[in-house]
Amino acid sequence: MSTNYPNVFQPISLGSVRIKNRITRSAHGTGIGGGRINDDLIAYHEARAKGGVGLTTLEIASVHPTCIAPLTAWNDEIIPGYQKISSAVHTHGMKLFQQLWHAGHHSMTLDNSPPWSASDVPSVTVGIPPLPMSKSMIDEMVSSYAEAALRCKKGGLDGVEIHGAHGYLIGQFLSPLTNLRTDEYGGTFENRLRFVKEVIAAVRNTVGVDFAVGIRLSGKEGVPGGITPLENQTIATNLEETGLLDFFSISTAGYLNFDRLIGGMHEKHMYELEDSTPAARSLKTPSIVVGRIKTIEEAEGIIETGQADMVSMVRATIADPDIVNKAMLGNTQEIRPCLGCNQGCIGGATGPLRRFGCVVNVGAGQELRFGDEHLTPVTKSSSKSVIVVGGGPAGLEAARVAAMRGHKVSLYEEKNQLGGQVQLARRAPNRDEFGESVDWLEQQIRDLEVEIFLNTRVDSEIVKNSGAEVVIVATGSFPKMNGFQAARPGEFPSGIEKPHVFSSWDVMEGSAQVGNHALVLDDIGHYTAIAVSEYLLEQGIAVTFATRHYALGSQVAGALLQDPASRRLTDHKSGFKFIGRTQLVEITETDVLLRNIDSETEQRISVASVILISGNTSRTELLEELDDFSGEIHVVGDALSSRPLEMAIHTGHYAALKI
Repeated sequence: MSTNYPNVFQPISLGSVRIKNRITRSAHGTGIGGGRINDDLIAYHEARAKGGVGLTTLEIASVHPTCIAPLTAWNDEIIPGYQKISSAVHTHGMKLFQQLWHAGHHSMTLDNSPPWSASDVPSVTVGIPPLPMSKSMIDEMVSSYAEAALRCKKGGLDGVEIHGAHGYLIGQFLSPLTNLRTDEYGGTFENRLRFVKEVIAAVRNTVGVDFAVGIRLSGKEGVPGGITPLENQTIATNLEETGLLDFFSISTAGYLNFDRLIGGMHEKHMYELEDSTPAARSLKTPSIVVGRIKTIEEAEGIIETGQADMVSMVRATIADPDIVNKAMLGNTQEIRPCLGCNQGCIGGATGPLRRFGCVVNVGAGQELRFGDEHLTPVTKSSSKSVIVVGGGPAGLEAARVAAMRGHKVSLYEEKNQLGGQVQLARRAPNRDEFGESVDWLEQQIRDLEVEIFLNTRVDSEIVKNSGAEVVIVATGSFPKMNGFQAARPGEFPSGIEKPHVFSSWDVMEGSAQVGNHALVLDDIGHYTAIAVSEYLLEQGIAVTFATRHYALGSQVAGALLQDPASRRLTDHKSGFKFIGRTQLVEITETDVLLRNIDSETEQRISVASVILISGNTSRTELLEELDDFSGEIHVVGDALSSRPLEMAIHTGHYAALKI
């Protein structure tokens, strides 16, 4: 075991439950089970148990039919699933809790009746006035929490976490913003705590002392009039005085500033601690903190300095399930880093496909089928000579997996460094960690002794002379600069050939003479246009952002990147203007003509340059040259189709499995 971490790998007791180390995984939505504890969900959590995590809390389970959730702890049908998953993770020494939850006014009900809440304050998301809970409704809900906890105990779990954070039902009783009651459950501070105290007492009375019971709280609501870190500290210490709780998990924020719940790479590491540690430090009961804690070193520092007793590392363990074991063995250089991009985890779970995953870890969410532990080595006789053409993320992952399986791999890159478009993306403000994906991959293929050729453009002659049996074409793509706009595919702007029309690559490479005011035309809605705009604004260049979408970054809203980007760009000192539902019609030497897609009204805006972000075109020239190649050919990444980083890495991985 590594001696570099004298605190984080020490055991701890939460009530009667002994946890082998201080690394935990707080509850987080995956949607993997589709409403059930199925084999895929079990495999996802078991992989982290194998990787050394001490404790995991399962994603939200509803305690009452008036709240729809991925798991339903109000029904006995969940007990066999609990028994199966608890047995699987216990085999590897990990303890398992369940988060008990009711969304209050943030959820629809199963029978389409109005949601329940403390008062008739509508949710910012659902917007329906909820039913203020009567005394009988409160009593029913209190009993439901207790009965749900008992089901968890019958299912072999080790404890429960009562969800009192993030503005859900218990939080709606705690907060003066949503609790407008004048009875014994509202008004004074003591009255606002009455509901949660009754829930805690009922749960403890039902499950007994040999079962862990804790609560999750928000360190700060983050809006005027809401709960502050100091008030949360008072709430926590008041609840501690009941003597009924074994742990406190302190998070931050809620639905009124939702992106702060799962901060992306624009947030600093450990960003939640300033909100959570006032409560955590004041408690004698063990405390857990969360918030973009990315490395074991960071977790060690939190515990060493007394900021908390346990540290939640969800996204870090999604990216690398073995982070704990690798750190214990001193192999930190092997840990695959989480980028904080949110695109595969929360972005995937809330996206159109509702598919939870990870940009950098292909196995996340599909552990029964993919991941490094599923890489089957080839025999010496079946090992092949593989050429990977292109050193971007798709090519790097393909080279890594092929080499790990035992093939002889050479990688060719026409530029003087590896990383492809990621090297441009990381130059934008708040995006440097994006580059850690290719940094890690490069180090991995060097350790695997992949032969690397830089500054080398590959053609069919090089392939032929190499004697390669397999070619992986990872040649990437190039910006589409013909002015294509998806909402008006048959109309192209005039003036597109003018010298002051640039691509995002031109800007990020530093070759574009942009002038003092640029029009950024975003036809995609992903992060590229945000990155380019922020890059220009930070250089003192005014930006007009025009898009066919209703808002900037519509494709990254699910990744919780849209709102924080809007906050940073709106009212920027360099000058930022957003124009939605817009088509670019004409570019002249001094201005552009824009047309509203809906009303067809037009306006001219004076600009010094135009930045087109219209997607990319795959580079297929090498593929076309290889028509007579007799070996295997696999096309990956943008060479196959221009898509986000996740698909580049994943297609590279899948291709290498087929060799």
